[in-house]
Amino acid sequence: MYEIIDGMQRLNAIFGFIENHFSVNNKFFDVTKSPLAHELSKQNIFESVDKETAKLLNASECLDFLSYSLAVTTYRANSQEEIEDVFNRINSNGKHLSPQEVRQAGVTSSFSGLVRSLASEIRGDVSQEILPLTKMPEISIDAKSISLGYGVIAEDTFWCNQGIINTSNLRDSEDEQILADIILSIALNNPFPASKDKFDSFGIVGLEREAKIHNTSLDDYILFISRKIRSSQLPEWLKTQVNTNLIPINYKDCTVLMIKVEAGNEPAWYKNKLYIRDGHEKQA
Repeated sequence: MYEIIDGMQRLNAIFGFIENHFSVNNKFFDVTKSPLAHELSKQNIFESVDKETAKLLNASECLDFLSYSLAVTTYRANSQEEIEDVFNRINSNGKHLSPQEVRQAGVTSSFSGLVRSLASEIRGDVSQEILPLTKMPEISIDAKSISLGYGVIAEDTFWCNQGIINTSNLRDSEDEQILADIILSIALNNPFPASKDKFDSFGIVGLEREAKIHNTSLDDYILFISRKIRSSQLPEWLKTQVNTNLIPINYKDCTVLMIKVEAGNEPAWYKNKLYIRDGHEKQA
């Protein structure tokens, strides 16, 4: 089983065309030209158009469509953090996500989970965390002016019906940003100064707070981190490289550590596992 990190809507469009959800240039895909699609249609998994009345692509056009190769990259992720990192790198170019979509995407903290859960409840697209591709249209946002056949009609939601935000705002997840503002204002017992920078920086506490919790100075806390690295099970060469490049910087008015580590070509042991770099990926 594979989890789709990016490109879910494109895949849904491809399968939607094969399953006769829509036509292109007034022609539908002929499901009989795909053995799998034909079988699923006979099992009533989806309803195909009537061949007698609908215009269909000819056999050659269907074959060209099915034979088209898609560029797909498969990642073997060892942690949730790696999945989030891959998602952020993928979405650093091309059509940019809205700020709130970037904040929520791939994040599994209690705060983001609460925002996501409340937003789904209010929009009316409550669903399980893991969703099969075939179910995606049921929780996707549609608009009456577009009418894509998705399950959530923007104009019928609380947010648009009451004139709080428009359909475009809803599709950019601005409802979730409003909820995040309300939750933070309640939790902090003070109106949250909502802005992109404030939302982006929320959750970044900095080393100053950690040092205070450990009842020590900032310099001593950084030294404590360095000693932890030195006593870890990392290879000696990597410990040295990490500690040499342990640089405190100011980020969002907080002190954080920037660590620069050069990619190595040699295998490395860590906790009884051998890690080998394969391009920009690692194999364990």
